[in-house]
Amino acid sequence: MAGLFLTLMLVATLWAAPLSLPDGGLLTHPRPADGDSLVVLAESQDLLVNGHLGKAVGGTVNGAELTLAKDRRFALRLPWPADRVLRFQLEGPGGPWLRELALSPPAPIPAPSGSESTTPPWMAPMRVRLDATPLSTAPDASYWILPQVGTEWVADRREGGWLRLPLGGDLAAWVPENRVRRLGPAVDGLPAMRLLGPGGGVARNARGDVVLGLPITGDGPPLWREEVRDGGRHWRLILPRTTGRLDWVSLAPELGLSQLAWEPLPGGALALTVELEPGRFQGHEVTWEQGLLRLCFRPRHKGLKGARIVLDPGHGGVESGCLGASGVMEKDLALRFAQDLRVELEKAGAQVRLTRQGDSTLSLASRVAQAREWPADFLLSLHYNSAGPGEDPWRSNGFMTFYWSPWSAEAGRTLHQSLATRKLVRDRGLAWRSLGLCRHHGCPALLLELGSLAQPDEEDRMQDPAFRHRQVKALRRAIAQALESR
Repeated sequence: MAGLFLTLMLVATLWAAPLSLPDGGLLTHPRPADGDSLVVLAESQDLLVNGHLGKAVGGTVNGAELTLAKDRRFALRLPWPADRVLRFQLEGPGGPWLRELALSPPAPIPAPSGSESTTPPWMAPMRVRLDATPLSTAPDASYWILPQVGTEWVADRREGGWLRLPLGGDLAAWVPENRVRRLGPAVDGLPAMRLLGPGGGVARNARGDVVLGLPITGDGPPLWREEVRDGGRHWRLILPRTTGRLDWVSLAPELGLSQLAWEPLPGGALALTVELEPGRFQGHEVTWEQGLLRLCFRPRHKGLKGARIVLDPGHGGVESGCLGASGVMEKDLALRFAQDLRVELEKAGAQVRLTRQGDSTLSLASRVAQAREWPADFLLSLHYNSAGPGEDPWRSNGFMTFYWSPWSAEAGRTLHQSLATRKLVRDRGLAWRSLGLCRHHGCPALLLELGSLAQPDEEDRMQDPAFRHRQVKALRRAIAQALESR
């Protein structure tokens, strides 16, 4: 996945044409994609450079010697040149040659979080409206709450481009200032307290989900945090600025919801815990509409036959993803792999949809929406990796699996272990990470880095149809095992 390990991405223009190397060689990165005038670069202490040579037999880039693969591809990590110029000094028949590529300065680096802002922190609370931007535990920290579009809250402080949203007591959430809409002063300070209940009940909706509906006061969506515990046996909802009056709720143990409990928390929050039948469900979704909070639990689908699987080929359109030394783009390889995997999964009886059928640009939200609206039993995003800052591209080969939701943990472990035992690509580990696709709660949602395009030898393997066929077969078996394991 291009730029996965980069923490700060800046757009820089190139004021020279893509660099052609002597007699058929080419610099692949850094350079713009065909027809583009922009390239995304990392403002770090080093720079990934890759490409391939024509008739030149070797040489240096800014004094660093090129290491060549058998087919004359190269990749190396360089310190950022102080003068923003890459200088290729190459040797070979008809040489030596000198080629230069000038990089323009990047955009100004934003002030680090926590530093003094040019504007003072808000002293008076301000009402704000949130979109679907995840809320964080601190500026630039991990995500914590996923608000529904249209949720209104109160912000009481600004720090380095972030707004603080008090949740009661010592708890607070943070959101980038440019992702909210200001609605005016909050005359009464914190948001008004809500009342959850009385009453509520369980029913099955038209698509077979088990839905617990609970009345809650307020004119707009409340703010909530969802937690899945004990391998999916207990599900917990925390509602800031909420009190409970759940004097009765009609349950349906035969539908898998056997127990409900609530308790007040410090700071004026309410915690609602639902006990679920073990192994009965594979995901959930929480929505608010017209005063009713709906807790929707998706029944588990076991096995490949009849399973609804969404494959997400990473990037696409204007987002090329990472570039290999040959010039191959991640977006093209990911789509080709997804198309081949779709055929294999359908042979096994699965229903499969691709988030994109061609070279189109899709937002993360639209990709997740396709899985949610179908709804899917399994979501898998397919990518190829680059090399992170300070990482030697010749040692960056291997596959990785990422998950975030607890619903995805066991499926992720099973899928990753299944691929690792095949030993087709070096195992770089299973990781928990808050990625957009992985934050889907409706079913197991994983992101898979199939291999590295920064490592020239592995890039060659990733483009080999015979190797891709072996990898597709291995992944089909891994998905089947993941669906059985939960």
